[in-house]
Amino acid sequence: MNTPTDLQMQKFHRLVDEGRVTDENFQSFLENPNKNDLVYEGCEIIEDVKPSKFQVKNLKFVPFLKEGEDCVKGEVMRERAIGLQANLGLDDLKFVLDDEDEIPAELMDKLLVFAGTILRDCDGNLCVACLSGVVGRWCFHYYLIDDVGWDDNFRLVSCK
Repeated sequence: MNTPTDLQMQKFHRLVDEGRVTDENFQSFLENPNKNDLVYEGCEIIEDVKPSKFQVKNLKFVPFLKEGEDCVKGEVMRERAIGLQANLGLDDLKFVLDDEDEIPAELMDKLLVFAGTILRDCDGNLCVACLSGVVGRWCFHYYLIDDVGWDDNFRLVSCK
């Protein structure tokens, strides 16, 4: 383990003073430091699920719209994710990114939703993490739960 620099410690103390480092998120970092590579500065995890055990090649990519729906609100999408047992979180997303070649290529035009982790951005908006296909690679993004029309372009990620 590397020793933090003075500059890193100053930044850490500033974040504590600003209330952006809490006992809870600091403990989460200590337990799983790699997950925090996916948490943008100024964001905080406010809800999370435990990591699942799966192989990427065995994942399911689940639509959540019901017949006759073009789009639903973010909270409806999240409720359905829980009901469909398709609410993987950031730990799972990190695992999927490590083996992204196993994601079926035909999903490159979809956004893969990891609805099990809720983050609050620096403006106070609630977000979930998604993967999108860009030029043959999968890229990580946050989407605002309330601002996106959750339509047929999105798929929930689930274990088989």
